[in-house]
Amino acid sequence: MKERAIIFAHYDPEGIVDPYVIALLENLRPYCRTLILVSASGSLHNENEISGLCSHLLVRENSGYDFGSWKEGLSTLLKEERVEGYEEVVFINDSVYGPISPLENLFSWAEKHDYDLWGVTSSAERQHHIQSYCFGIRISAFKNGKFNKVWGAIKPNSDRDASITQCEIQLTQEALRQGLTVGTYIDPNSFSLKQRIASALKLRSTRAKAVIKTLRYALLNKPINPTQLLWQTTVELGSPFIKAELFKRNPERVSHRSIERFLTSRTHYPSTLIRNHITRTYKQKQD
Repeated sequence: MKERAIIFAHYDPEGIVDPYVIALLENLRPYCRTLILVSASGSLHNENEISGLCSHLLVRENSGYDFGSWKEGLSTLLKEERVEGYEEVVFINDSVYGPISPLENLFSWAEKHDYDLWGVTSSAERQHHIQSYCFGIRISAFKNGKFNKVWGAIKPNSDRDASITQCEIQLTQEALRQGLTVGTYIDPNSFSLKQRIASALKLRSTRAKAVIKTLRYALLNKPINPTQLLWQTTVELGSPFIKAELFKRNPERVSHRSIERFLTSRTHYPSTLIRNHITRTYKQKQD
């Protein structure tokens, strides 16, 4: 196993580290030497539940979205430990439920391919980029100074849309400009026509635009967000994560029943973690 540090970005308006996050942290812990949790909640009410899991627990104000938290976590890692002792740093946020499938498969793939920058999924929407809910950086990219230029080009932003462009997309594009190798565990743009059609037929959505978008991807290989419209295929291909947004904002109106049926029949993930989280956050909005 690689000597790995994991930096986990968290935010909850009530200052709670939800049980689904704790479960994910518990599953991540065996795969890293150092686990840094950075919460942008301002304060935490159940800090005692996670203090034993984390090597470092940082609590900050909510600014700069996840990249602001990751930058602070990486700064702590570089200050307090010798980065040369690690082989990679992995950045994850709390926008996903998991692991849906064994994390071992993802990390084994990353070790085998040894990319400078890797991610679970990628999207070609706007520009080709690794989706930032989970990505890893090889330490050799730090040593040759190239990643410092990549990281320096990222400017955390408090506007969600601008953050995608200036942080998430910028990460991949600047890495490519610096000559770093970039790889994706599941790349929907590399699927064959047969794979794209099969993936599209699995979608259950009540939104006409979502169906049309998926068909254009299937037939013409047009850009798509795989974590939304190809969620089932990504999980079937080994992604250990499913986006919480599918259950919350759900912009593509994906059928919750189809997701719950899949998780119950095809995985061992406790769906009660999802239901309890959604119930708590829904009540939070009503208050």
